[in-house]
Amino acid sequence: MIKAVIFDLWGTIAYNKNHIGSYIQKINDVIGEVNKEKFDLMRRDWYTSRTSELEFFTNLVKQINIPEAMSEHLVNLWNSQLDNILLFRDSKYILELLKSRNIKLILVSNTTPISNDAIKILNLERFFDLVILSCNEGITKPSPMIYKKILDKFNLKPEEVLAVGDQLNTDIKGAEFYGIKAILVDRENKLSYKNKIAELDEIEFYLIDKPNNSFI
Repeated sequence: MIKAVIFDLWGTIAYNKNHIGSYIQKINDVIGEVNKEKFDLMRRDWYTSRTSELEFFTNLVKQINIPEAMSEHLVNLWNSQLDNILLFRDSKYILELLKSRNIKLILVSNTTPISNDAIKILNLERFFDLVILSCNEGITKPSPMIYKKILDKFNLKPEEVLAVGDQLNTDIKGAEFYGIKAILVDRENKLSYKNKIAELDEIEFYLIDKPNNSFI
């Protein structure tokens, strides 16, 4: 019996109308292509750091020797992502359904601190019993430490948990390695995986406990 569901955030229950690459390119246009690699390296480290946007971009401009006054402009470019975030049309339905069945809901995302604001804007806090963001925890999926924390907090066994996400290497394989069943969200039918859905409301099928449902 499934007692908890782990959801990924971006690409699973929420999305940006503009691809993240467009915001990165805007910043690269300001700092120059020659500094692109430095920005990429710092951004990867940012996924496991609580560093604020202003602190991050202030550090960046110092390291690449452009006017420090540019840091505020870069912050505004980066934070403009928040103007274009939306929930997928089926997200609210499935979250409300699972909540009504007293299933524990956990949100886990590899992300920078901007997602703390995104979660508030999207009013997602009301649904989740636990939110684990890599920037707050200092670890990223597929680290087993994340799944151990979830199981320990709610006194669960791996077979009582379901993981849902759109990334095979982080969301799916990480959960499976820990013995947790996983469902791949593939809205555009581009990937191959045994347990795959195109819409979140299909999760309901995997919660049905019946003899011919080998997944459960």
